[in-house]
Amino acid sequence: MEPISKDSPTIMKKITICFFLNLFLFSYSFAGVTQMRLWECSHFHNPILPAPYTHFKQRLNVFEREVNHCSKKTSKTTWTFQELDRKLLEMVESQNRHPVLDYTLETVSLISPFIEGGLTLERYVKAYIKQDESMKNIGIIAVAALIGTQIINVVLKYVIDRDRPDLGARNYRPRLLNTKLTPSFPSGHTASSFAFANVMGAKYAKYKVCLLGYAGLSGYSQMYVGNHYPSDVFAGALLGYSISEVTLRYETVTKLFFKKEKFDQKK
Repeated sequence: MEPISKDSPTIMKKITICFFLNLFLFSYSFAGVTQMRLWECSHFHNPILPAPYTHFKQRLNVFEREVNHCSKKTSKTTWTFQELDRKLLEMVESQNRHPVLDYTLETVSLISPFIEGGLTLERYVKAYIKQDESMKNIGIIAVAALIGTQIINVVLKYVIDRDRPDLGARNYRPRLLNTKLTPSFPSGHTASSFAFANVMGAKYAKYKVCLLGYAGLSGYSQMYVGNHYPSDVFAGALLGYSISEVTLRYETVTKLFFKKEKFDQKK
């Protein structure tokens, strides 16, 4: 048997103090909970609980009521917004009646990325052949704006993770191809169209209205075929325009890619 160390009395004293302290806390907690239950079940309204328990319970009830009220208000606001979004989409879809318009807008909704990418590539190749630095710069800006827009767009899509419009609620089904591989918010096609239109409009000022009109048509086509809600399209337009503005104006990008010279607008 090992000899008792000199520290044993100190250790035993600590254990005893801890034991009685825990016993006291448990007893006080049990008594407090019991009194709280008795007080809640009693027809007397005079609190028999200690003041801390009474005040805590009152504050807790007030807090719970406020949280429930805010939750109901937020849910109602969200529901109202979603209903408005759906109603607007149904209004757009209800206009789908003419086959020519159907095929035209379906085609726009499908090929808009190819239009933007193809024209950007055409500008860059033409600039390379003609050794036109100004045209080459705008091609680089357009590529940077489109890539930046799509990166942020994809991140937002999967962070927000909004479902696409319900197929069962749609009045119209596309005649061509309608793919919904990613979440709904924001609209990537619309974002790219507005980024492309704003960048090209900065270079070719006299065509800016036409380019923005094309971007608006691209966004409308996404609602027309039921790919996106109106809020998706609006957010996509805002995203694309904002990213293109940052790309056009950011001084570091200008210094890195454009040799510190601004491109001239073609008259």
